[in-house]
Amino acid sequence: MMRSKYIIPVLAVLLLSGCAINMYTSNMIVKNRMMNYSSTGKTVHVEFSVSNDVYDFHKKVLNNHIDTIRLAMDQSVANSGLFLIDTVKSQLVIQSEVIYCKQPSFGLNYPTDLKIQYVVLEEEKVLFNTEVTNEYEADFADAFSARRRARMSLENAIKQNFEEFIKLMHEQF
Repeated sequence: MMRSKYIIPVLAVLLLSGCAINMYTSNMIVKNRMMNYSSTGKTVHVEFSVSNDVYDFHKKVLNNHIDTIRLAMDQSVANSGLFLIDTVKSQLVIQSEVIYCKQPSFGLNYPTDLKIQYVVLEEEKVLFNTEVTNEYEADFADAFSARRRARMSLENAIKQNFEEFIKLMHEQF
């Protein structure tokens, strides 16, 4: 009887709390089989940042994984075939900044609302400027652990955002 008194609160925290997530690059990469665009032949360098206007908790999570997210974007852009990645001497710079991110701290479902602003520059000249907004929701059927649902939701929202941006770039270039 005494044990069951502790089991229910522990299970509730495990099922509902989604704080302190770890993100994985491989889960955010847009795979090359999804798109096969002709190369522009230009080299590109990717920059990724998080706006100060993003809610503090999400800003902290995103900033803690900034290199992981940037690497996923590098690989996604490379997989698209549009550009070649060159961090030393590139013709273009893609500046991407998370300007909005919202995700609950507790719940059975974890919707993530995400908005990233992308600016493509060539020698300080803006070639392309757009904001991509999307939502992804991981529900209880996706994972038992709330932490895993929170991570899945954020990673997939980022991946879908990258994919939409790459499609828009393909139309532009």
